[in-house]
Amino acid sequence: MDAAGYPAAVERAVTDLSDLHDDPQRLRERVLVLRAQLGDRAAFHELVTLYQERLTYYVHRLVQDWHQSRDILQQVWLDVFRKVGKLQSPGAFRVWL
Repeated sequence: MDAAGYPAAVERAVTDLSDLHDDPQRLRERVLVLRAQLGDRAAFHELVTLYQERLTYYVHRLVQDWHQSRDILQQVWLDVFRKVGKLQSPGAFRVWL
């Protein structure tokens, strides 16, 4: 936390949001990441909803097995839930994921 009591991620995000005035989807994603970093489970669920389908097809292309893909994705989302607070830049979520 900084001197004002804000988590460092919030300070970085506020600075990072200044370039998003013309891209509401990226802004929404960054806000969801910030909320998830602060422990908001509903925001985390929204992130899962945003990326689940895309990530499912990506993982399935790699392993070529739907059951194994589901197991991998369950582990991925569990890891994301545990580590999202360590993400330095909310705008990097997609790449980080």
